[in-house]
Amino acid sequence: MSIAKETRTVANLPPLSTSVDIGTLATYCGEQLRDVLGAIIVRDVKLARAVANRDDRLDRVYHRIHDDLIDRMFEGQANILPAVSLLSVAHHLERVGDRVTNLAEDLVFLDSGDLVELG
Repeated sequence: MSIAKETRTVANLPPLSTSVDIGTLATYCGEQLRDVLGAIIVRDVKLARAVANRDDRLDRVYHRIHDDLIDRMFEGQANILPAVSLLSVAHHLERVGDRVTNLAEDLVFLDSGDLVELG
C-alpha cells in the first residue's frame, strides 16, 4: 500500500498512546530527494556523495520509529493497526532514502565510470 493510502487509514484510527516521529523522517526524505536532484541537475558528484552519506541519519530515525512502534503494539491491541500502518509509511519513506542513495551512485558512475556503493 502507498504512503497516501496508509495515511488515509491512519487518519481514521484512534491515535497511538504516544506519538512517533514520522514527520522528521519525512522531512529528512524530502531534503535528501531535493538535494540529490539538485546534484543531478548540475552534475555535482561531491554533493551527491554528501547526500548519500546522510542516509545514515535517515536510517537511524527509521529504526527508532520502528522500535517505538513495536513497543506501542505490545501496549495493547488497539495500537496494532495504527502501528502497522505507520510502520508501512516509515518503511516506504526509508526506501525513498535508499533510492536517493542509488541516484547518487548513478551520478558518480556517469561522471567517472566507476561503480561505487555509497550507502
